Amino acid sequence: MSADQTLRLQPSFEDDLLTFHEALAKLPLSHPRVLGWWLLRLGMAVMLPFLCTGPAGPNICLGIAAFGCALARPPIFHLPGLSWALAFYAWVGISAICSGISGFVPHPMRGLGLAYTWVALYMSMIAFSHQPTLRITLRILSIVVIASAMLALAQFIIGLGERGPLRIDPHGKRFEHGVGFMALHLSQGPVMAYFMLLMMAAKQSALLPAGSAISGMLAAGAAVFLSTARMAYLGLAAGLAAAVASRGRIYFMRALIAFLIVAGSAVAILSYWQPLRTARALHGDDGRWIIWRTSLAIIRAHPLIGAGGPEGYKAEYNWRFSAEMPAEKNEFILGGAPHAHNSLLSIAAEHGLPAVVLYLGFIISVLMACFRRRHESAVCWRLGLALSLACLAAGMFENIAGHSVPAYAFFVTLGIAVMLPKDVRTNHSMTA
Repeated sequence: MSADQTLRLQPSFEDDLLTFHEALAKLPLSHPRVLGWWLLRLGMAVMLPFLCTGPAGPNICLGIAAFGCALARPPIFHLPGLSWALAFYAWVGISAICSGISGFVPHPMRGLGLAYTWVALYMSMIAFSHQPTLRITLRILSIVVIASAMLALAQFIIGLGERGPLRIDPHGKRFEHGVGFMALHLSQGPVMAYFMLLMMAAKQSALLPAGSAISGMLAAGAAVFLSTARMAYLGLAAGLAAAVASRGRIYFMRALIAFLIVAGSAVAILSYWQPLRTARALHGDDGRWIIWRTSLAIIRAHPLIGAGGPEGYKAEYNWRFSAEMPAEKNEFILGGAPHAHNSLLSIAAEHGLPAVVLYLGFIISVLMACFRRRHESAVCWRLGLALSLACLAAGMFENIAGHSVPAYAFFVTLGIAVMLPKDVRTNHSMTA
C-alpha cells in the first residue's frame, strides 16, 4: 500500500468538516451554531468580491466571519498548517512587543496586517467547503471582476483621477494605470492575477458555467495588464507556468516557454507604454537596490526579531541608510521607506529571520494538503501551487505579504483551492 493510500484511509480534515456539516443539519435554525454558520458563510461570500475594492470591506467581512466561526465552532484546529500559522502569529507579536518595550518605536502595533490576514485562509476553507456558497460567490465575483476591468479600461484610456468614486478624469494621467475600484495599482495587479487563476480553476472544476468563467478569466487578465504593475505581470507568469508544470515532468519545458512568453510580452508592452519607467527598472535604477541593501543592514543588526514591525522598520531605515550608503540620496528622508519592497525581505527586516521560516512553513504545510489531494482533485494542487508561486514571484519586488488586500486575496483563494471538489474531467488541466 502506498503512502498516499495510507493517508487517504486515515481521518482527514475533510472528514472533520463533513461531520461538522452533518451535525449542523440536525440542529434547528434558531440554534447559535447554525446562526454562526450563516454568518461565517455570509462574511466570506461578501469578502471575496469586496477584495476588488480595498481593505475596509474585507476587514469588516473577516470580523463577521470570525464571529460566526466562534459561534459555529467548526473543527478549525484540525485544518492544515494552523500550528505554523499560530507560531508565526506568536513570533510577530513577540517582535512587536520587544520593539515597544525598547521605547524606540512609538506605535509598535500599527500596521501589523501580517498578524491577522492569514485568518482569512481558514475562514475561506470552512465557508467554501459548502459548495453552493462557493458557486454563488464565484458567480458574483466574475461580475465584479468584469466591472473592475471595464472601469480600469476607462481610467487607462480617459485618464486616472485623484478623487471620486470611479476616478475617471480626462485631465488625469492617461495610459499609466488602471486601478478599477482599488486605490493603488499595486493592489489591483496581484489581486486580479489571483482571480484569473481562480477563474481558470473554477472552469475546470465546473463551479462556474464556461461562459462566466471565461469572461471572468479574460477580464481579470485584462485588469492585470491595465494595472501596469510589473510585479503582477511576473506573478501571473509564474502562476501560469506553475499550473502547466504541475501536470508532470514532461510539461516543465512548456511551463518555461509559457513563463518566457508572458514575461517577455509584459516587458515589451511596458517598454512601449512607459519606456522611461521600464528602462529604469531594467537597469536597477528604480530605488529598490538601495532599499534592499538598507533592509539587509537592518536584518544583520536584528536577525531574530527584526525592527519590530512596519513602524520600527521606518524608524530605523533612515539612520541605517546613512550608515550604509552615505553618498546616496535618500528619497524617504521624511519618514523612512514604508517596507523593503520584497515580501520575504520585509518580513525578515520587520520581524526577524525566524518569522520568514515560519511564514514559508505555513504556506508549504497548506500546499502539502493540496498535494495530498492531487489524485482526486488535480486542479486543487494546480491552483494551490499556481497561487503560491504567483505570490512569491510578485513579492520579489513588492511587499504584498504586508499589504492587507493582496494578502487577503492570496489566503482566501488558497483556502478555496484546498477545498475544491473532485475533478469532473481529470484528463484536462486547469490551463486547458
